Amino acid sequence: MASQSSPRNHRRRPRLPPTPTDEVETRDWAELPRDLLLVVLQRLDIASIVFGAGHVCRTWRRVTREEPELWRRIDIRSLPKPAPHGVNGSQLRALAHTALWRSAGRCEAFWTKGITEDDYIAFFRRHTAPMLKSLRLISCEMSTVSLSIDIKRFPLLEELELSLHSSESFDNTYMVCAAAAKACPHLKILRLIKDAGYHWNSRVLNKDKEAMEIAKMRQLRSLQLSGNSLSNDGLAAILGGCVHLEFLDIHPCFNISMRSDSMYVRCARIRTFRHS
Repeated sequence: MASQSSPRNHRRRPRLPPTPTDEVETRDWAELPRDLLLVVLQRLDIASIVFGAGHVCRTWRRVTREEPELWRRIDIRSLPKPAPHGVNGSQLRALAHTALWRSAGRCEAFWTKGITEDDYIAFFRRHTAPMLKSLRLISCEMSTVSLSIDIKRFPLLEELELSLHSSESFDNTYMVCAAAAKACPHLKILRLIKDAGYHWNSRVLNKDKEAMEIAKMRQLRSLQLSGNSLSNDGLAAILGGCVHLEFLDIHPCFNISMRSDSMYVRCARIRTFRHS
């Protein structure tokens, strides 16, 4: 008798209809409106613009090279570390040259750190910046002679910061103050920062020669003097000449004595006053 095998029920998974391939969204970055593109580029540091965005497409390259608006504020003091795209010191100097050249004379703010006098001369003797309103030179090794000569090229200057860490830089800063007082009538903010271990010595001659020049800056609103040799006479001259002063920081300036009640009274009109 032939044995009969029971039929096996094979369960098959239902076949799903084929899904259409997801369309990959493509965007033509070259078609980005110019105004919007400028907003995007203005969020980048200059190294990212020159080495990155400038190579995206022809349109972007043209905008980065031909739009002075991008280069109104040149800040090469706070690039991320390590610097993007392997940028070294010499390339940073090249970036400064590129940015000043592309600004086409419309640069309004130039902030840098750690430059030498040769760097400064190379920047501002090769490129003009008649619209400059803010100049910040931080931790620089320079005699400041060149700046005292060139300051007249920045008649619209409103903010000047000199942060010096070389004793060779200190002796001529009064020349910068004198030149700025004469050539920059709109100057409102001055920061003059020195190594406190050098100039506070009581034996320093002409302690107040910088203060006497600063006193001629009639529109000054904010003044920071660090490591300066000024005495009470110099401070009195500043208070008498800079009648619009609202912020005054003279810490540390060790030749100042605030034991006199009259000096406290004269400083009372200053909204923010910091001293040693």
